[in-house]
Amino acid sequence: WYRVGNNPEASIDNLTRGLTGTTDANFDGNPDTAIVNYAGAPGFNIQLKITLQGGAIGSGKSDIGEQISLVNTSLTAITMSFFQYGDFQLTPPFVGGEQVSFINSNAVLETGSLGGVQETVHTPVASHQEAEPFPVTITKLNDGVPSTLADNSGAGPGDITWAYQWDVTINPGASFLISKDMLVVIPEPGTWSLVGMAATLFGLFGMRRRQR
Repeated sequence: WYRVGNNPEASIDNLTRGLTGTTDANFDGNPDTAIVNYAGAPGFNIQLKITLQGGAIGSGKSDIGEQISLVNTSLTAITMSFFQYGDFQLTPPFVGGEQVSFINSNAVLETGSLGGVQETVHTPVASHQEAEPFPVTITKLNDGVPSTLADNSGAGPGDITWAYQWDVTINPGASFLISKDMLVVIPEPGTWSLVGMAATLFGLFGMRRRQR
């Protein structure tokens, strides 16, 4: 989700995918890297670059690197907020049972009976954060009014979601880069299909939570 000025948050799937001279999604020649481009009508572009690296065979580990670039293409400075929303089901077939903790100013840990997800924000530290039972945060992002995350330290156990918020003013022609890394640990390889889709959709692509 993104916000420009005091406008309400909006999902980035409302933006036009693809920039001039590019496709909306492509690979950089490596099958483990995907790049998605969005063009914003108010005068900005968003590029998402996601890289997947598997761990050793049998380790149950995988690493997802993410780079999000916000570019001001207008002639004046713009104030933007960018939101990342995470919703993982780590206790299937039951909904709930996750525990989420912000373990320091730039890392969040979610655990459940199937394993865990830890995300580290390399740069910059988020302006705000929150962990709440579903659907508190996603309702806040979609309610049509500008919102600020609650800055709590965690939540759970339960059906817990979490989010980060970055607030920034970007000068004309300048960009703002968010760099993050996610470690996924799933001891049972057969459960990858249960968690992998959540990791792929994750909120960065503006996809809303599927109805149960």
